[in-house]
Amino acid sequence: MGDPIDGLKVRLRRYPHLYSLLRAGKTTWLRLCKLENKRPHGVRVRRIRAIEHEVQQIEARNGQSGQAPILFFNASSHLTNLSFNAAVGLVTLWGLRLAGQRVVYFVCHGGLGKCVQGTSRADISSPPPCATCVAHNSLWYPTTHTIAFPPLASDQSVLRDKVTSMRLEELAGFCYGDLDIGNLCVPSARWILRRHNLNSEAAGRQVLAAYVVSAIGLAQELERLFETQQPRALVVFNGIFFPEATARAVAMAHGIPVVSYEIGFRSLSAFFSHGVAAEYPISIPASFQMGPAEDTELDQYLADRMQGNFTMGGVRFWPEMKSVGPDLRRKAEAYRQMVTVFTNVVFDTSQTYANTIFENMFDWLDETMRIAAAHPQTLFIVRAHPDELRPGKESQEPVEQWIKARGYLGLPNLTFIAPTEYISSYDLIYLSRFCIVYNSTVGLEATLLGTLVVSGGRTRYSQEAVTHAPASRKAYRILIESFLKGDVPPVSKAWQHRARRFMYYSLFRASLDLSAFVEPLAQYDYAVKPILAQALHPDRSPEMRIIYDGIINGKPFHYT
Repeated sequence: MGDPIDGLKVRLRRYPHLYSLLRAGKTTWLRLCKLENKRPHGVRVRRIRAIEHEVQQIEARNGQSGQAPILFFNASSHLTNLSFNAAVGLVTLWGLRLAGQRVVYFVCHGGLGKCVQGTSRADISSPPPCATCVAHNSLWYPTTHTIAFPPLASDQSVLRDKVTSMRLEELAGFCYGDLDIGNLCVPSARWILRRHNLNSEAAGRQVLAAYVVSAIGLAQELERLFETQQPRALVVFNGIFFPEATARAVAMAHGIPVVSYEIGFRSLSAFFSHGVAAEYPISIPASFQMGPAEDTELDQYLADRMQGNFTMGGVRFWPEMKSVGPDLRRKAEAYRQMVTVFTNVVFDTSQTYANTIFENMFDWLDETMRIAAAHPQTLFIVRAHPDELRPGKESQEPVEQWIKARGYLGLPNLTFIAPTEYISSYDLIYLSRFCIVYNSTVGLEATLLGTLVVSGGRTRYSQEAVTHAPASRKAYRILIESFLKGDVPPVSKAWQHRARRFMYYSLFRASLDLSAFVEPLAQYDYAVKPILAQALHPDRSPEMRIIYDGIINGKPFHYT
C-alpha cells in the first residue's frame, strides 16, 4: 500500500494551497486522511467535491466574464465541522455561480489572531486551531475562487501592544478610523464567555483585546481587498459576530451592498436579510393576507410547538413538556393574580438590539423584581429560558444565580422555574393575568393566545404593535403597576390577527426551506445531500431563485 499522505495529495489536487499545511506537521495530514475515509465525514467531503466539480465544469463551458464578484465571508459558524450555516453558504454560492455570477470566497487562513469559534473558555490564552480549521475549509472552498486572509504582518506588533494594554472600558469604546471596532467586538466577547458582564473576570478584557486586534487587521485587509476586487456585493453569516460585523461595516463604508443570513425559524431553513440577519428584521407586504390554508398550516405548527415538538438550529429545547403541577396551581389560587416573567439567555447576540430603555436584561429584571416586591398580593413566576443551560453553552450568569444574589429569591410571592424544569410556558401563559418579556418570542405567542404582554426591550416583532412597549423606564413601571392595581385590557382581535400574521410570515414566508439540499449528520454537523449541481440553479429551485434575486437584484428574501 502507498503512503496515505501521498494518496491524499493526489485526491486534493484541486486544492494546492493545502500544501502550506505541511509545516504544521504530518499529524494534520493524517487527520485529513482519516477524515476522508471515515463515514459519514468522508461521504460529506465526496459529495461536496462532486458538486464543486460539476459547477466548475459548467463555469468552464460558460466562460468567466470580467464582472465584479460577489464576495463571501463566514469565519464564525464552524471550525472543523460543517455547520448548517456553513452548508447554507456552500449551496448559496453554488447557485450564484451556476447562474453565471463570479464568486470569491474570502477565507481566514490564520488572519484572525483570535476568532470566536476558536476561543477556548477553558484556556483563553490558547491559540485557535488554525491549521485544522484551514485544512477543513480547504475541503469546502475551491482554490480557484478563494482569497486567503493570512496572519497579521509583523508591523502590527506595536498596535497589538497598545490595544492589549487598554482597560476594558477603553477597549469597548475603541474606534479605528470611522469604525466603532470596540462596539462591534463586545457581543462576540459576551457570547463566547457566556456572560453579559465582561468586567467580572480578567478573561473579559483579554478576549475583547484579542478580538479588537483581530478586527483591526481584518478591516485593513478588507480595505485592500475591496480596492482590488471592487465587489458588487458582500454576503456574510450572522452580521453580529465581530469578523462579519467588521466586514459589513467596512463594506457599507464603501457603499457595497451587504446580505447576511442566519438560521430560519423552521427546521433546515435559512433567513436572509439586507440588514443584520441575527436581528431577524421582517417586513410584511401590505398585500399579504391570511387565508384558510395559512390558518390551518399555522395551527398545525402551533399544536406541535405547544407540545415541544420543534427545533431551531438543530436544537430541540424541550426534550419533554410538563403541565403546571397541582402545587403551583394551589399556590396561584392563594394570590389575587399571577404574572409570568419570561427571561432570555443573557449572552444571546439578540440582546444587542433589545437594550433600548434598559441597559441590559438584568437591569430590566431588577426593575421588574422591585415591582414584584411592592405587590405581595400578586404571584410572580420567573421562567428562565430553557436554552440557558444547554450542554456546552451553559450561561455563566444564569438568572437563578442573579436573582439569588440580589435577594429576590426569598420573596414569598416569587416562584422561580429553572431552565431544566420543562414546565409548559403555554400553561403559564393561560394562568397569567398578563405576561412580561424582555424580547422573547414567547411574547408573540402569548398575544396570539389572548394574553396581554408587556415588553421591556425591542423585539423582532416590535413593529407589529402586538404588545405594550413602554418608551421609558418610568413608563414601564407606571404601566405594569396600573395593570397590577386595576383592570387589564383584553387583547384585541386585531392584535391577535397581527400576531398570527407575523408568526406565519416568519415561519412560512421569510424562512427559506433548504431541506432539499442539506441534511443533518449530528448536532451542529451537516452534509450536503447527494444532488446534482443543476438542482441548485435559480431556474430549478424557488429558494435559490429568491436568494439569487435578493443578492443580485436587491429583492426581498421571502416567498411570494
